[in-house]
Amino acid sequence: MRVGWGSTFKIYLPVQPGLIDQLNAQQQEEENVPGGAETILVAEDEDVLRELMVLILQEKGYRVLSAGDGQIALQLHAEHKNEIALVVSDMGLPKMNGWEVFKKMQAVDPEVTVLIASGYLDREVKTEILNSGVRGFIQKPYRPVEILRMIREILDSK
Repeated sequence: MRVGWGSTFKIYLPVQPGLIDQLNAQQQEEENVPGGAETILVAEDEDVLRELMVLILQEKGYRVLSAGDGQIALQLHAEHKNEIALVVSDMGLPKMNGWEVFKKMQAVDPEVTVLIASGYLDREVKTEILNSGVRGFIQKPYRPVEILRMIREILDSK
């Protein structure tokens, strides 16, 4: 056996036709969504999703606070309610779900602006949540460009 001698293998796998163009178009679309300097509180119990959301928002210029459960979200809101422009909350948070978090925040700050994310919500529950004052709802899984657009639309409509 000699160091530096051996075999080299190259494996070429086919790419689905149009996939690269589609990915480039999605990236371009995301780059075209304007960002901002507002403070956003992200409440998401899945670490990977929360960290990804924080990175995406920070890349767009937002200041981001993050919470892994409903109680931490409430605590951060209480400490920073005058700075927070928007709360993006998963519906299925531990300790307190997203709607409960919204209602408690709203009791302290009637002007709180909340966007709820969920994998599935019954239509009647979704309607009730939206009628209670939640500013928007986004269905999981969502693409980064979809949440960025919705965040910007909600912030611009305030």
